[in-house]
Amino acid sequence: MTDWLAYSKFCIAIILFIYFEIYHGNSASAVAQIGAGSSMIEEQCCEGNTDNGISKPPPYIDEELLESFTELEIQAVTQWIHDEV
Repeated sequence: MTDWLAYSKFCIAIILFIYFEIYHGNSASAVAQIGAGSSMIEEQCCEGNTDNGISKPPPYIDEELLESFTELEIQAVTQWIHDEV
């Protein structure tokens, strides 16, 4: 199995854990998973893959996975702001 395939499976597994935690009402755990997955993707994007100082995702990260994590991050921030009010 290639590294990019294992990486994609890992990202999908994190998304499944996030949805499982959300379904069961464990928002703190879901937010922690979102943070971990986003950090992992950010690390991969920053590994020597820059264009004029702007990091780009490596070609092996699926665009749908990036969009999913972006949407989950927005939802997590929105939920956190809502819970603080």
